[in-house]
Amino acid sequence: MYAAADPELYSMIITFLEAPSFSSALSAGLIDKIERVRKPGLGGTRVVKEETVEEPVGVAGDAGGEPEQPAGSVEVASAAGSVEGARKRNLFAKTYFIAAELYYELKGQQAEFESLSRRTNKLAEFVKKQFHTVRLPGTFSDLRGYSYKPVLNGDNESRKGQLKPFFRQLSENPDVFGKPIAQRAQRILVEYF
Repeated sequence: MYAAADPELYSMIITFLEAPSFSSALSAGLIDKIERVRKPGLGGTRVVKEETVEEPVGVAGDAGGEPEQPAGSVEVASAAGSVEGARKRNLFAKTYFIAAELYYELKGQQAEFESLSRRTNKLAEFVKKQFHTVRLPGTFSDLRGYSYKPVLNGDNESRKGQLKPFFRQLSENPDVFGKPIAQRAQRILVEYF
């Protein structure tokens, strides 16, 4: 499969396949990314590995221009505050929520996180500032009052397995979340999965 040569798409496919239950957000983002990364000659004007593939005559497609951003993608700003070439990462809303919880856990301030998690506007401000994120996925506010701990420590293996993609994203992105959070996420992956 040609699309699997793209490391970002490969990671999305693995995350989708390892998710224990169907997620429309995961599938929509995956389908959108697959649509963008097609083998040259199959039609459409798409950017494939820094080169543009022109659509053959007679094939219906886009009006050209910049491809749409995949669902769940966010722009990550650098520590200096500017967006480095508008780097795009497919990080889920729950990944940011869990990252914030891990941040407060590592600081020994779990009670402060519990209070903050019920005020998603304040938590969103914190996440944007702490993790240098320009935009958060639209479902971030739906996670009001969420905590990964009851699911991780519960008996339901299916629900516990649904956390794996989020902890994987945390451990694979220390440049976004910071090394301590990435290391804690890696320890949770090893211990629980």
